[in-house]
Amino acid sequence: MDIRVSGNFATIAAPFQNLSERLMRVATEGLQAGGDKTRTLVKKALRIQTNVLLARSINERVSSYCPGGSETYIIRATGKPIRIPDEIRTTGRAGGAWMRYSWREHWRLQPRKGKGQWGPLPQDFAPEVTSYPWGPAHTFQRSFWDPKRGPRAALPDNRHIRTLYGPNLAKEIGKGQSLEAFHLGVQTEVVPAIQRKLARAFNL
Repeated sequence: MDIRVSGNFATIAAPFQNLSERLMRVATEGLQAGGDKTRTLVKKALRIQTNVLLARSINERVSSYCPGGSETYIIRATGKPIRIPDEIRTTGRAGGAWMRYSWREHWRLQPRKGKGQWGPLPQDFAPEVTSYPWGPAHTFQRSFWDPKRGPRAALPDNRHIRTLYGPNLAKEIGKGQSLEAFHLGVQTEVVPAIQRKLARAFNL
């Protein structure tokens, strides 16, 4: 059994080449059945690993397939990073920070420097958005809570304001708890599923 994890792909390749066509088909069915259960384990691990609130957020970004019904089963994570606060617990409030980064209200707190850059922050000025991606609390620098659009952050030394994002599953699937779940699934789900399918084919 060849197990590979690269980028946002987790691949299980089984050596079925020397089997007859019928047995290869049976073994591939076992690979797919065990792979599907392994995918479920990986999804659950990813949700715990990233501290995402909704299972749907994981399900929409993780898929699996067998290319052409071959002896390879691939679990893939794609899509954009998890958006804050829609999918991760977040705390914050609309206050002074919002006025500072608002195009219409920032002048109430401080002017800009040359070339549109923001002036220095007051010493008692603190970011306002704290979220819990991966579990521990994380406070975003230059963050504020827009009353209409939710949590945002100002990029340093320019005019742009961005949405806040948390983990990217395409980068998370190949490490930590999800990687452990993948290897566990191969041993506890994929191998037994193939063995059961072959045993039935041989009437064992």
